[in-house]
Amino acid sequence: MFKSTQIKIILTVIMLAIIMFIIPGCIYINYLSNVNSEKISFAINNGKIMFYIISLSFIIISTVILIFTSKIILNPITKLIKSAEKIADGSNVEQE
Repeated sequence: MFKSTQIKIILTVIMLAIIMFIIPGCIYINYLSNVNSEKISFAINNGKIMFYIISLSFIIISTVILIFTSKIILNPITKLIKSAEKIADGSNVEQE
């Protein structure tokens, strides 16, 4: 469907953000609508803590995904560069 690797990576991170922020946010908004007025400040503080945890999780997970995908992309390019350098030096290059 998408040929560009960069677009695939960006779409993966966007989908992760949607899953990690919007779905729990909607669930929590529904929860807040059922909370009585005495417990609303407690519920809001819980929501803030939940948001911080989800944000930190998103940053960690998206960083791991980006590092993993960049290694997958860069390994063949690095091998190609090393092979090109060997060819430029006049060495025989065998395919692996």
